[in-house]
Amino acid sequence: LLEVVLTGYKSTLVLRTEPTEQEANQAKLMLQRVGLESLMDRKYRHASSGERVRALIGRAMVTAPKLLILDEPTAGLDLLG
Repeated sequence: LLEVVLTGYKSTLVLRTEPTEQEANQAKLMLQRVGLESLMDRKYRHASSGERVRALIGRAMVTAPKLLILDEPTAGLDLLG
């Protein structure tokens, strides 16, 4: 899932270049913020739908946008009661 977050820097579907140390550290921080730090090495195709949504939110946040508009951001998530 780390690779998914890292693609947010170049807005690509796959990593074409090696990320900088700063980019890698920031991506790891985003995974921590969305609760996926322990799944950093998991492949996207093996992630649950909720994990995929959270990884994509981390991808969107990795460049620190001023505004983030989400359409149904909780779809597929297992929310705590």
